[in-house]
Amino acid sequence: MNSRIYTDSVDKILARLLDVGFQDFEVVWLLSAHTIAAADAIDPTIPRTPFDSTPQVFDTQFFIETQLVGTAFPGQGGLQGEVLSPLPGEMRLQSDFLIARDNRTACEWQSFTNDFDKFQETFPDVFGRLALLGLSNSTIDSMVDCSEVLPIPPPLPAS
Repeated sequence: MNSRIYTDSVDKILARLLDVGFQDFEVVWLLSAHTIAAADAIDPTIPRTPFDSTPQVFDTQFFIETQLVGTAFPGQGGLQGEVLSPLPGEMRLQSDFLIARDNRTACEWQSFTNDFDKFQETFPDVFGRLALLGLSNSTIDSMVDCSEVLPIPPPLPAS
């Protein structure tokens, strides 16, 4: 499949994730990762462009800012998979924008803007399930945590 998830319709994204056991509201939970993520594949002229104004902080700012009215593009602009962003130096993915507004996911999206504890509690479980997709129980049982050897990523560009 050649399509990238950030250009797919909400129907396709939700169906794909339901096929592997994630409910619509859990897709929103998974998108919590975008609060500390950055875009590399949309506009190659601006690598590591963050999705919110606090890219080094695991907070709910991503959920708030994705709901704001977009005003500009951070780089070349108007590329497939991106929509207008509300703040300079910030990338907004088409898929995030649509999921934030879809009637199946909008209420869950909004709940993260008002409930930081819920935001923090839901992500570890759902992301852990995502990380283990496709692995057998025997493989999972024999896994060793070696996260201490992961390299520290380069810093994000200054806003």
